[in-house]
Amino acid sequence: MPHASINGLRLWYDAHGAGRRVLLIMGLAGRGAAWAPQVEGLYLDHHVVHFDNRGIGRSDRFAGSTTTVQMAQDALGLMDHLGWGDAHVVGVSMGGMIAQELALRHRDRVRSLALIATHAGGLGALMTPWPGMRLFLQANHPDPGARIDALRRLLYTRQYLRQMDAQAVGLRLMEDFGRQPEPATLGAQLAAVMRHDTRDRLHQLGGLPTVVIRPEQDILIDPRHCLRLHRLIPGARLVNVPDAGHGVTDERRGLVNHTLREHFAQAEGAAAG
Repeated sequence: MPHASINGLRLWYDAHGAGRRVLLIMGLAGRGAAWAPQVEGLYLDHHVVHFDNRGIGRSDRFAGSTTTVQMAQDALGLMDHLGWGDAHVVGVSMGGMIAQELALRHRDRVRSLALIATHAGGLGALMTPWPGMRLFLQANHPDPGARIDALRRLLYTRQYLRQMDAQAVGLRLMEDFGRQPEPATLGAQLAAVMRHDTRDRLHQLGGLPTVVIRPEQDILIDPRHCLRLHRLIPGARLVNVPDAGHGVTDERRGLVNHTLREHFAQAEGAAAG
């Protein structure tokens, strides 16, 4: 599998398909491979790239702290490595925070922006509802079985889990999140999320085609924060998903993929016009 040397680290990435360039940025502790539902839905007519953030999966470990700004520079470095002048950028959860910084600091490299189940930062954004906080803490248990059980309930709605084969869901989560990151990496990512704050700058993204996807049953990031993102970015489009939780990219993959396809096409049309 390919690696790119970026900012003194080797970052693992994977690429699929050809066509419109799409960069997918994963959230806290997740491997880029968790974007499989979007890769499957887009690669036939898009050039889709996902990667493991620094310290995660097959990317190099790092010493010390990190920030969403630094991880945005990693994403930019990967685009440079690929020879991409610009791309449609999609981020989920912490990946959405990274995507915000990438767009704010290098707007000319972002063709469109899609922010999924994420927030703009600030003190209020750190107030996770207690059920989500409890499951998040359990999801960092050293026992893999306990972790996967907690992740299942943290990411998906009860309705979805009743419909799905529990073993299949568990295997998918084990593949995407089963290898627990080193405590130092997890701590550094958590600190980066806590320091993230783009609230006073998001107005600068006015005119950039942006969609905010808001899973209404998210118990990890309060859905109200997606509403605030939508308000703070002039002209952003809001897509509410009433029957999905934080794992919306998997739980409602069809809707998410349709939304992304439509969003990319509209952005291309606006650019051509």
